[in-house]
Amino acid sequence: MRKVKRIGCSALAIIATAGAIGIIAARIPPTPPTPSPAPAVGAPRGAPNILFLTVDDMNWDSTGAYGNPLRGITPNIDALAASGARFEHAFVTSPICQPSRSAWMTGRYPPSSGAVGFLPINPGVATLPETLRNAGWRIGILAKNTHTPPLEPEAWDYWISPRDLGVGRDPEAYYRHTRQFIEDSQRAGRPFFLNANIQDPHRPFPEGRRAWWGDLLDFLAPQGEMPPAPPRFVKPASVPVPGYLPDLPEVREELSQYYTAVHRADRSVGRIIQALRETGAEQNTIVVFASDNGMAFPFAKQTLYDAGLRTNLIVRWPGRVPGAVVRSVMPSGVDIMPTLLEAAKLPAPRGMEGQSFLKAIAKIPQSAGDQPRRSAAVVGYVDRVDIKLPLIPRTELAYPSRSLTTPNTLYIWNGWAGGAREFLSESQTGLTYPAMTKAADRDAQVAARVKLYLTRVPEELFDRRADPDSLRNLVNDPGSAARLAAARRTLLAHLERTRDPQLAAYRAYLASMQK
Repeated sequence: MRKVKRIGCSALAIIATAGAIGIIAARIPPTPPTPSPAPAVGAPRGAPNILFLTVDDMNWDSTGAYGNPLRGITPNIDALAASGARFEHAFVTSPICQPSRSAWMTGRYPPSSGAVGFLPINPGVATLPETLRNAGWRIGILAKNTHTPPLEPEAWDYWISPRDLGVGRDPEAYYRHTRQFIEDSQRAGRPFFLNANIQDPHRPFPEGRRAWWGDLLDFLAPQGEMPPAPPRFVKPASVPVPGYLPDLPEVREELSQYYTAVHRADRSVGRIIQALRETGAEQNTIVVFASDNGMAFPFAKQTLYDAGLRTNLIVRWPGRVPGAVVRSVMPSGVDIMPTLLEAAKLPAPRGMEGQSFLKAIAKIPQSAGDQPRRSAAVVGYVDRVDIKLPLIPRTELAYPSRSLTTPNTLYIWNGWAGGAREFLSESQTGLTYPAMTKAADRDAQVAARVKLYLTRVPEELFDRRADPDSLRNLVNDPGSAARLAAARRTLLAHLERTRDPQLAAYRAYLASMQK
């Protein structure tokens, strides 16, 4: 059997050693909250507060509310879902942190906002926080400061770095800063917008196997305050293994570490909601909860499969949005900003491409048989993938890809595939991917999965209902020809409408398929 090519520690060690010289002094102190000028106008009478609560790299199905069989893993998120609208078919715009968060904050797709890969948004693009601030809201952000526009500390009234939040993982620090911000806003007599970003369950996972470079990294680039110990450690034997990963001991071990981080993230959610309740602000606050992309495992984060793009979106607005499961709409990341602006009774800035789904949840269908809109379609983007290696700055590699997700179909065009290039991503740095490459030497099915992950194919087509783990590519299935043609037409029309930089490449690809 042909052996699958592996990314070895020796290659990473060479890169890491080469970059170690310039990092020893690289330590920037956290920036304190910056005083802000007075808002341009007063907020509307009775304006709601907004708490936009996010977690980092958490799969859509990792919570009990979304079907996770682990008991008691996310009690606080589950309680939030029970009291609000839980969207069964919600997606982010990109399976990568910064472009995903930029879509949330601009209501624009990456080609329009400029947030391609880890690039900042273009000058002049309106953001949700700044729009609210100009209308009288007091705005604050906890963690993910360098990934969430606006990136300038002075653009916010309250700006707290991950270092002051236990590397973005300390539930008690989130409680303190949330309560402080709300009380300051109440004293100022202004409604608030707080973007509270919990950095669990992003790598490194709790109790993770220490990498060979760990001690050296701690010495050269200390990370400041360390996160607290998780309240519970999940056992490998109990974790659910998704169908797109092989059930191997190392995979279970890393999933147990991941779910341990998920549980700590839930504790942070609970403490933030407690601060909201104790300040008396809960009844007049819209709470939106979501993850920015899927978990950092193969076929999830940084890929356009459901495990990369699908998110656990919850919206709670006491007295306005009843608790229910919403199956009738398919929100995308670009729809968050227009929805919140409509709730705040503010006009949409020019250039915003998303659409509000507020009216869809004002009268939520209660029937369990409700199905997503047949005309709904969500477009996903990957342009550049970031690689985090020890001791050197972030590296980005181009893997231009686009996807179209409908209630029944997932279509992916991988503009980079078809040649000798191989995929390199953060999800290959843990226990799971090396275990897969080792198992590939003796298991043909695992070998095929590793090869697909590394090289992909130009087009992928999946039946989302019959094949939720995206295991059977239907591109060459004669019975799926009409579905493939429809997906191509819809994606092409979207790329044309948004003037996507990959439009010419996609047109050329489609033309080559007609020969």
